[in-house]
Amino acid sequence: IEILVNNVGGPAPGGLMELSEEQWHEGLELSLMSVVRLTKAVLPRMKEQQWGRIVAIASNTAKEPREELLLSSTIRASVAAFNKAISAKVLADNILIHTVAPGPIATERVLKLTKDVSVTKNITFEEAQQYLVDELPMGRMGKPEEVADLVTYLVSQRSSFMAGNFISIDAGQLKGW
Repeated sequence: IEILVNNVGGPAPGGLMELSEEQWHEGLELSLMSVVRLTKAVLPRMKEQQWGRIVAIASNTAKEPREELLLSSTIRASVAAFNKAISAKVLADNILIHTVAPGPIATERVLKLTKDVSVTKNITFEEAQQYLVDELPMGRMGKPEEVADLVTYLVSQRSSFMAGNFISIDAGQLKGW
């Protein structure tokens, strides 16, 4: 095993009072513990071969949390912290670890969240989609292949001078740096 891309569907949307304890446990199991377990499983082999690349797909909400995506925001920040914490420990073994943080990408999950927003705000799906796009400085959602291209670069030899990064791919949505 030379490359691991940790990418799972997101946990349930909702704020503090809407999310059950069971949803918190399920979200942690799905979105954090899967990253921990898979990373632990591949690191011995990567160390043995003195080469490896690990990329976790998180979310830009890890840096700018959203209350309506509280579970995702919390867990994605934990994934980024986990990757950063172990990154320096494996550099000597030529193992590079990154976190990629997409903003709104035209995926099934984002389309479902958009539908949920339309119901919550009592607006059409198209209006909810436009509301989302209006928040983006580039005026459009990202494409899955744009995220894939970034990940392809990060797992390649061409990125060999990069390590432990949190990289946003979000049409300029994050306001901080």
